[in-house]
Amino acid sequence: YLKGMSIGAFTGTASFSGQGTDILSSKTWAKAEAEIRHFDFSRYNLNGIKASVLLKEGRAKADIDAHNKLIDGKINLDALLNPKKLDATLMTELAYIDLYNLYLVDKPLKVSVCTHLDAMSDFRDNHLLQGTIGDIALTDSAKTYRPDDITMDLRTDRDTTIAKIYCGDFILRLNAQGGYRHLSGITDRLTEVMKQQFVQRTIDQTQMRDALPRMSMTLHSSKDNPIYRFIRYYDVDYDEVDAVVNTSREEGITADVLLKGLSTQGYQLDTVSVKVDSSNDPYSITYKGYVRNVPPNDYVFN
Repeated sequence: YLKGMSIGAFTGTASFSGQGTDILSSKTWAKAEAEIRHFDFSRYNLNGIKASVLLKEGRAKADIDAHNKLIDGKINLDALLNPKKLDATLMTELAYIDLYNLYLVDKPLKVSVCTHLDAMSDFRDNHLLQGTIGDIALTDSAKTYRPDDITMDLRTDRDTTIAKIYCGDFILRLNAQGGYRHLSGITDRLTEVMKQQFVQRTIDQTQMRDALPRMSMTLHSSKDNPIYRFIRYYDVDYDEVDAVVNTSREEGITADVLLKGLSTQGYQLDTVSVKVDSSNDPYSITYKGYVRNVPPNDYVFN
């Protein structure tokens, strides 16, 4: 069943009892407890883990307390469940999680974080996720980086989808007409239109405009945020990014993107600017852009 997976000896205890399989039913209940004192699974050392789950009368509570070489900290989930609504709170206090030894990244990287996230869903059109990810510390082989807290507010209903994410000098705001199902359908349609036009080697502006969502997005980022640090981890650097993008069937696409100090693998572009505008003519798109390098850059051009 687990062919090819190396499973070591297990030392610990586990118990489970319950009734029912529909977790949204108030009649379903379950209680589970486990303590792993020693267990090697493939490349992972899973020693020192305690976990408990309790589901009763529409309330679910899960607690994990782990102390080993891969993860050190606590994870707690508390939720109210019924067939019409979910309200949940996730809290974490992680002294570290070793992404390198979990084989999630290629270079040494440990993350420390405290999280408080609230989620709501009616299992149809209304969904919400908001909260903070704080006390962040990213430790690589050279040093520890401590960015500001991440604050997020993501919500969608039948008419609107809104996303707001703030962290240090990283700011992302998105406002779109329609719920996530509507936007997912539009995205699929736009992707299909672009594929067809690529295969046919044609550009049909009207067809592409008809597939655009009504959306506005603004983005700003410099270097004081974990998003920059994550990108920098993959040997890509920049000084500043600013972008404003608006789309709709009526106005087409308007976009203004400015990227300063982009560098990767020893090459640097001082300024990259791109502007797109199709609001004045439904049958054409105007593109304006430039790449500029100035001294002391070794490759000066405009």
